[in-house]
Amino acid sequence: MFSIALALLSTYTVASLTLGELNNNILVADITGQLGPEEERPDAVVQPSLDPDTGVRNLLVLGSDQREGVAGFEGDAATVAGARADTAMLVHFSANRQRVQVISIPRDTMVQVPSCTMADGSTSYPQRNRFNAAFEIGGVACSIRTLETMSNVRIDDYVIVNFEGFQQMVDALGGVQMCISQPIQDAEANINVQAGVQKLNGQQALGFVRVRHNIGDGSDLGRIPRQQAFLEALLTQVRSANILTDLPALYRFLSAATASLQTSPALGNVEALARVALSLKDITPDKIEMVTLPIQPDPYNPSVTVVMDEATAPPLFEAIRFDRSFYGNSDAAPSASASTSAPTSAATGSATSTATSTATSTATPTATGAATPSSTATPSATVTVPEQPKAIGVC
Repeated sequence: MFSIALALLSTYTVASLTLGELNNNILVADITGQLGPEEERPDAVVQPSLDPDTGVRNLLVLGSDQREGVAGFEGDAATVAGARADTAMLVHFSANRQRVQVISIPRDTMVQVPSCTMADGSTSYPQRNRFNAAFEIGGVACSIRTLETMSNVRIDDYVIVNFEGFQQMVDALGGVQMCISQPIQDAEANINVQAGVQKLNGQQALGFVRVRHNIGDGSDLGRIPRQQAFLEALLTQVRSANILTDLPALYRFLSAATASLQTSPALGNVEALARVALSLKDITPDKIEMVTLPIQPDPYNPSVTVVMDEATAPPLFEAIRFDRSFYGNSDAAPSASASTSAPTSAATGSATSTATSTATSTATPTATGAATPSSTATPSATVTVPEQPKAIGVC
């Protein structure tokens, strides 16, 4: 998720930096051979460009607590089994680069994890498991295969963000300002902040997006709105800071950002990231649509895990497949009453209202929530977006 913030930086001062050193910071792994036969992958309804800085782009963004291979393994967290991912987001860049859409996927969502090919050529067996287990089983390639299976959305690239590098990135910005509605104290997440307007340093920011205890219901679901709220604050900080005119500060930020990333080859150098930055220069927080995957209690273990809501989740994935806003209009930002990207007050309980829009599509939805391209059909495309819970602890 934090790669979006990096992508919002201007490119004009990047050339003056030590690109070779920054490029060497980024870990790159080509996992194409682990994604399975082409016929098993979803078709791209709107064809992506060969260049990541133009056209539609779908990314899987994972937050991992490690960057190097785990003990006993060689390689990196993108390819080795056993690595862990705490955060998962499907990120979509619209074809005209006027909109960014984000679907946060709760890590405890029970899904069908397909057979995955490991870096050593061995394969895992298909299984019903938590979404984040796919990363532990077969690295990011298995996560992509799992996401493609459940969403019917083709993933073009991936980004893995290391938590230590994330802390350094926040510190390089001089902190990120947020309004905290209630004190947050949790020794396990290493956070102790008071209520009110606070500028969070890297350690506090990491604790804020990871904290579960002593706030809300203590679940993984409870921290997703906080992660989304922090992302918005981070984007605002990146855009408003004078970092572009302060070369030492810019270098510190880029050094921390690149050191925190593992990516697919298309995004594996600063030049490529800079081109993406320029393509997204007009993106402001009101042009970012953030939702959490609609879920229901898992009937087999309702107090611990959840399952995807088969009625309301598929239309969100379909909107991404056809490059449509969650709210119907392909370019317009959602109205204030329908926005899901700007939590402003603390709240608990379940959401009850929905935001709906209709739009014309060039595809015919099937009964399963997937879609089949059609050159003549123009059905109503109504997407119901469940109201997102407000982030507890955020003003």
